[in-house]
Amino acid sequence: MRDRIGTTVSVIGGLLVIAGLIGLLTQDDDPTSEISAPGSSSSTTTAAAVPSTNPPTTTPPTTAAPTTAAPTTAPPTTAPPTTAAAEPPNQTVEEFFVEYVAAVEAGDGEFLHDRLHPVVLDQSEAELCGSFIEREILALGDYRMTGEVEGPIEREVAGTLIRELYSVPVAFEFQGETFEGTATFAPVAGQMHWFTECR
Repeated sequence: MRDRIGTTVSVIGGLLVIAGLIGLLTQDDDPTSEISAPGSSSSTTTAAAVPSTNPPTTTPPTTAAPTTAAPTTAPPTTAPPTTAAAEPPNQTVEEFFVEYVAAVEAGDGEFLHDRLHPVVLDQSEAELCGSFIEREILALGDYRMTGEVEGPIEREVAGTLIRELYSVPVAFEFQGETFEGTATFAPVAGQMHWFTECR
């Protein structure tokens, strides 16, 4: 009796071992039956794996706008409108008078000749005016204004209409004597010129 029970137990144990082996073999053939724990490196990926319904964990491609440098728009370099050259403002009588006295004291006959009014030069020869300046004008001393500048006024001088004529009372010394008179000026192209009678 004991022999039968031992034999039966052995047969049942053998059958269980065989059944267990068959179960293991059939599990290896099912690709979806293998589950790996999170973080396990023993997971096997096969072509017939069931697709996951979770969103992919891969980093999506960057869709940031390309970084382009802001266009450098320099302010337009527009040239100023071309207009006719404006005439310089007229030199004042007072400003010219300082230059005139300085030229007399320095013996600068060329400056005095160049600043004679064109009407004077039209009425006299250049050589005559040059010698007159050298002989008489450069010999003046203590040339000064004695009153206020008057003008501008419009007047005809030697047949020419002068539209801006200025005059001022003056005093000076010549050959040891003091004289008084009136100096007359008019602007030409912004610079003051003087009048005299070359003799």
